[in-house]
Amino acid sequence: MSDQEVVSQIWLHVVRVVNKLVETHDTYGFGKFSEQMNPRLDVVVKAFNVADALLKTLTESGQLDPDEYRQAIDSRQCIYHTKRLSLALESDDEDEYKRLIDLLTKQATI
Repeated sequence: MSDQEVVSQIWLHVVRVVNKLVETHDTYGFGKFSEQMNPRLDVVVKAFNVADALLKTLTESGQLDPDEYRQAIDSRQCIYHTKRLSLALESDDEDEYKRLIDLLTKQATI
């Protein structure tokens, strides 16, 4: 699989997961999000850590064209927001949670 295909596949996966996060929020809201999210958010974050490391390497390689680079950066930003969403839930910070859900909704929902 080429670097370009890897970036595209990761982006599609990130978008699917983010859409699931938004759907879970829309259905259950802040109070029930953690218990209803499947897979659990900590599992998502662990998987995203691996994807983020790969995307970091690819963005630093100089081998991506501008569209692929943008897609990789957008993926990394969604991953970052998802990690912060997890922290907001862990710290019971509903305002930060809502801000991050809003950012994720605007960035990745297809």
